[in-house]
Amino acid sequence: MKISKVEKNQTSCSSLDLNFQELKEFILVNNWSPIVFENNYRKSSNFKSCQFLVLDYDDGYSLNEAIEEFKNFKHIIATTRSHQKDKNGKICDRFRVLLFLKGRIENLEEFQKVMFNFLKKYNLSDQKCKDGARYYYKSTKLISSNETGEEIDAYKFFIIGNEDKLVESTPVDVLKDLALDKEPLSELCIDLMKGDIKVGERNDSLFKGAREAISKGYSKKWCIRKLGKKLISEDFSEDEVEKTVESAINYASSDAFKKKLWDSKCLVDLENPKMAVLLNDKERNQLKCDLKSIRDRLGAKGYGQYKAYGKVIYCNFDYDPKSLDILTLQSNGLYKYNNYVPPLWKLEEDQKVVSKIPQIYDDFFKHLTSYEESEKSYNYLIDWLANILQDRNQTILTLVGVQGVGKGVLGQILRELVGKENYYESRDEILKNKFNAPLLYKQVVNIDEIDVRTKSAAFDKLKALINPTIEVEAKGENQKNVTNHANIFISSNRTDCIRISGNNRRFSVLELTDTPLRNTKIIEAIKDKVHLDKENIYQLAMFLLNHRIERDMLEPFVESKRFEELKEESLYMWEKWVIEVWAMNENNFGKRTKLKEFISMSKDNIQSYGRIPSQSKFIDLASKFPNYIKISQPFRNEGDGARYIESVYNKKSQAK
Repeated sequence: MKISKVEKNQTSCSSLDLNFQELKEFILVNNWSPIVFENNYRKSSNFKSCQFLVLDYDDGYSLNEAIEEFKNFKHIIATTRSHQKDKNGKICDRFRVLLFLKGRIENLEEFQKVMFNFLKKYNLSDQKCKDGARYYYKSTKLISSNETGEEIDAYKFFIIGNEDKLVESTPVDVLKDLALDKEPLSELCIDLMKGDIKVGERNDSLFKGAREAISKGYSKKWCIRKLGKKLISEDFSEDEVEKTVESAINYASSDAFKKKLWDSKCLVDLENPKMAVLLNDKERNQLKCDLKSIRDRLGAKGYGQYKAYGKVIYCNFDYDPKSLDILTLQSNGLYKYNNYVPPLWKLEEDQKVVSKIPQIYDDFFKHLTSYEESEKSYNYLIDWLANILQDRNQTILTLVGVQGVGKGVLGQILRELVGKENYYESRDEILKNKFNAPLLYKQVVNIDEIDVRTKSAAFDKLKALINPTIEVEAKGENQKNVTNHANIFISSNRTDCIRISGNNRRFSVLELTDTPLRNTKIIEAIKDKVHLDKENIYQLAMFLLNHRIERDMLEPFVESKRFEELKEESLYMWEKWVIEVWAMNENNFGKRTKLKEFISMSKDNIQSYGRIPSQSKFIDLASKFPNYIKISQPFRNEGDGARYIESVYNKKSQAK
């Protein structure tokens, strides 16, 4: 039987053909997957075949119970590395059960259908283990095995939940159409799929069947093709089938919304009573809507009953990425609702300590930051990413470089890391418009293709994005100040996109590669979206959460050549004259002139490049280029107290 050995990078694997005894030994010394993959590359779309199914028990089921339940099956039971160890405050049996199939599954969709119903039957096992790229860490000890036991017929798991509605003559295509991850359908739907409906009952039956199927998650397209196809005839056209299904959808959506209302609490914002959120505690679902739509759907009487049951709760709306609490009762007797929707990895009970960054991210980050030339940029990027999860960055991550090197890929990783609900991506129009509501309640704001050097109002808004609080204004609503949780990431292909001031405290400018991503070894992994794989994102998050940040993250990162380039590109024309013409003239080296007199003497030269700047502008220029000019001001008892400008650029010392 075939099994995949999973390599350390978690994506590469090799397919092996082992007998039962070899398999028992293999899972004790290797990370493995029951799935064989095309091109030996682990991802769902590369699913090739599977010959055994795996149950992963992590809580609430003992080894003795498992040994008894599976003793007559062909099986292997082995413990995992957390067996009888403290995990999330609990010590218990933790193990896996391998159960063998009569044949093999050679289709991803069929595998997912079988696993869905298989895990439904064995519901005490980990219900997440049904994706088409699942792999497992090596086991620690073999507990039980039976090579001659009963093998599992995967076909049986196509029909779980529908057994009582099926007969021997039920076509195979009907069985497979039922094997979606949905609730079982009624006998009426089965009859529609087989075409067993009387002529005078077709419209009514299709309406009822489609209404039921839609409510259980089936699509309009599925209803037309599977429920209505065999009803089409000369007196019941395809158009009539489609209209009947559409009518059923309208009713079903209304039914579904009412059910959702009664299954949820309706949280109303005290500051904006029009705004409401439906909160389903059991499923941790949160749906934003307006109160008027709820009243309209329920009607006056229904809404009155809804309120009488305590379903409507007025509360303060907040946003706190550091807390997983959704609704908390405050000391003033009011509830506080946390708008934060955590990413999936944050809801995992098994929060592992990962000490090494996953290979795909290590390779990509090293490529992006031109690691061989600038190790410091790579290290800072890791610190900045870790600080998103551990605290909040108060400098703007700035990536400026040629197109196609991977700036957008970093944005994709950030979106998955914080969750799409907490991520906002935009061009710089968000800084140029009056309304900026999309920035509200975000953990990462990514502004792509930024260019605000000549737009002072937009540039000031950009700088303000790292302040502890932010003013947010939506159209038709009052402006409000809220706590700012956002980490700001900007990128551009232009080195003149922003203006770096002499006392820069905001922009952390990394070194960036000039090598297009398409010319690297990792391009195939990026194309295959390995960097967005849920398990890889989980591993990255665990690494960043436990990463020790040793630098002061309040200080911007300016230790890159790219920072110097941006600094030079941000010069006004008069500044370029002072630096490139006057300061770099060897005849001016060491000369010390009163700043006021210098401005007057250089008036014609400076004025030709624009208006004459104030002395404070020269001070800012000197702080940006301390190796070129120096501004000093002696104490009055040592001189006249005037400011002086001096060229300190020495061509020979600069060359050294």
